[in-house]
Amino acid sequence: MTGPFVLTVTNLDNNRSVTLNISGPTFTSGDQLILTGPAVILIFAENAPPPAGLLATNGRGTINDLDFDIENFKGHTRDLCKELSGA
Repeated sequence: MTGPFVLTVTNLDNNRSVTLNISGPTFTSGDQLILTGPAVILIFAENAPPPAGLLATNGRGTINDLDFDIENFKGHTRDLCKELSGA
């Protein structure tokens, strides 16, 4: 698929929100996702580090078997949980 994909994430406790263009592209190869542009990644606690959370990324990296390889990610990340909490 191609084209824009826009996502709005809202913290319902304080009504802060952020709207993101996460149109990728992202490719698949077996159980691996290859990120090559804007994306949003949900990090589960059992897959830490990094800590559980929601990351907005823009760059090149991989997700292998649901594990985001942040150490080898090349690009920019934003911690949306921290950003939306106001911390």
